[in-house]
Amino acid sequence: ERSGLESACFPADKEKVFGEPDNPPASVRTDMVMLSDNIPQYAYTLNKESFATLNPVRGNYLTVILEEPQKVTRVEVLTGSDKEGKHQLRRGQVELGFGPLEDLQGCARYTLLGPVVEGRLDQMVSYEEDSLEALGCIRLLVLEAQESWLLIRQIKVWTTEYDEEEEG
Repeated sequence: ERSGLESACFPADKEKVFGEPDNPPASVRTDMVMLSDNIPQYAYTLNKESFATLNPVRGNYLTVILEEPQKVTRVEVLTGSDKEGKHQLRRGQVELGFGPLEDLQGCARYTLLGPVVEGRLDQMVSYEEDSLEALGCIRLLVLEAQESWLLIRQIKVWTTEYDEEEEG
């Protein structure tokens, strides 16, 4: 049981409604510089590891390609080091991809989820009533070159099962 005090700390009660992220199985691709054994998959694993790259340029991407398309309800992307907000993505956006391509290459088309603000994005994903298309990819896109390190700390994904009961 939570005390009333504790539950007041959560903005918009997102944590209560959504619980923990459940990042479904996925592969991660990027065209950013990879350094030694620091792999892009680290950005998607729910642990302390993160993906670091150097001097990203406009158009660089990091794409999470879901093994099975999912109904995603919320996406959170965190860049930069925890403390001073160093090494965060200065200008970028997060896109949702549909129509997965063969061989886990990415998705056929993308729509904008939202901009990265102060190095992060935390956004609900809403679906049109008649759209049953599941999400295949989540792409972080760099909009402006930055001559510095970029740390992609974590990409968190919340999914839901298709709920038959909601229809009608």
